[in-house]
Amino acid sequence: KLYLFSNIYSSLLASLATMPLVIYHFYLSSNYSVLSNLIAVPLMSFFMMPLAILSIILMPFSLDYYALKALGFLIEIIINVAKYIVSLPGSIWYFGHVSGVSILLYMIGFFWLTLWQKSWRHFGFVLVFASVILMMQSEKPDLIFDPNLNAIGIKNKDGKLEIKAKRMSQFTKNYWTNWFGQKDVIFKAEDMTLSNHHFITTSGHSINILFDKMDCNADVVLNAKGPKRCDGKISLNRKDLKDKRTILVFCNQEA
Repeated sequence: KLYLFSNIYSSLLASLATMPLVIYHFYLSSNYSVLSNLIAVPLMSFFMMPLAILSIILMPFSLDYYALKALGFLIEIIINVAKYIVSLPGSIWYFGHVSGVSILLYMIGFFWLTLWQKSWRHFGFVLVFASVILMMQSEKPDLIFDPNLNAIGIKNKDGKLEIKAKRMSQFTKNYWTNWFGQKDVIFKAEDMTLSNHHFITTSGHSINILFDKMDCNADVVLNAKGPKRCDGKISLNRKDLKDKRTILVFCNQEA
């Protein structure tokens, strides 16, 4: 009973402490980590770690086969448990890109909670709650552009991220989609370097991505092939883009 509740308590505490950091870096939250740890932690503690040590001891005598076989069987159990838990309804929430201000506010609130012992430490809960609200309200980019892959991700009329590129790895597709706070990948295989591209965002702003002739008739101009910039516009040239791995364009109503 003590082990069971200690496992639940430590898993829950670790999940709550690290969840905003996981969201900030991976753009999603795994909600059933405590449930998976109830199965994975005892298996690892009582069986897998001893078997791993035993296999190392037996390796010089070429007797490690059965220990490693049993270890592989237990690893397979954990993988299958993880697959099942991920398939449950509501197991993953997709937050997408969150602001740096929200994660900074969370860190301040979390440290305030852990550093003090007096009643004023509870003010940290206010900061943590405020940071979560900011995370949920963080603005998503209207356009994502990778000048190295010549890949464009644009918010379509349904508010979904639509990715266009000649080719892109499945990992990058999933990463961009999760970055946008979306689960399902919408990908169209197109060579984006054959012409210029003009986009109108949901807020009415215009974005030009130039692969051909110069065209400054937009609010934001990304010149992917030439050295010129557009005066009086938000504009980047080929040199600017070369130094950046990914460009995020936010076009809110006040921009």
